[in-house]
Formats: sequence, structure tokens, C-alpha cells
Amino acid sequence: MGEAIHASLDALGAERGGGESAVVVLSDGATTTGRPDDAAAEQARISGVPVSTIAFGTPGGTVVLGGETLSVPPDGSALRAIAEATGGRFFEAASGAELADVYRTIGRSVTTTEELQDLTAWFVGAALAALLLASALALAWFARLP
Repeated sequence: MGEAIHASLDALGAERGGGESAVVVLSDGATTTGRPDDAAAEQARISGVPVSTIAFGTPGGTVVLGGETLSVPPDGSALRAIAEATGGRFFEAASGAELADVYRTIGRSVTTTEELQDLTAWFVGAALAALLLASALALAWFARLP
């Protein structure tokens, strides 16, 4: 999870934050490789990016990996600690239906901002470039005539 949080922060850019960005981590809560969760949570806190976490699974959950059945019970305490350390929210989902409810809850807190940008300069620049190219081609063409 720590590595996923670091990757998310990198994708957002370290200067983002202050209510503009957030990260949502869906996991069983067990970190097996990568950077530690607490270091990632601290970096998210410093960056001002809240990390909301979703503990997905059941205490008896298993996965088959390479022909071996592995136990994957959710570690809600690790996910809760990340959410609390960063100002995010902690959710639990044991089924697909519960996960859909969590996504609806998260979706209600997401806002979008429409930002209008003037593209006139780009079109004027493209028109000028086309005019210069056409003029150069016309000069080259007519300069060859006797």
C-alpha cells in the first residue's frame, strides 16, 4: 500500500494538495513489498493529500497465486491508520454490493470544476503558420516561371 500511495502522490505532483487532490486506496490492507505504509502516509500528510482507504474482503478471504492458496483477510487497522493520519476516510466492504455503496459515497464527495480557456491564440498561430507556408510555396512556385 505504501508504494501505491507514493505512486499516486507522484502522479498528482508533490505541489498538489490543499483540498485539490485526494487518493483512494482499495486493498486488503496487507503490505508485502515496497515502502512502508507509515512513510507513505506521512508524505501524503505533508503534501496535504488525504488518503481514503477501503478495506475489501472477508476474514476468511483467500486468493490462489501460483497454485498456492493464500489467506488474505483485510487489515482494517492498517487502512484506518492511513486514513486517520492523512485526513482521509476509512471504509469497509465485504461484498461487491457494499463496495458499490462505498463508491457511491465517495462519488458524492468528488467535485469537478469547469475551467474555460481561451484558445484563440492557438488558432491565430496556426493560421499564421499556414499563411507563411502558403506564401513561401507560392513564391517558390512562381519564381520558377519564365
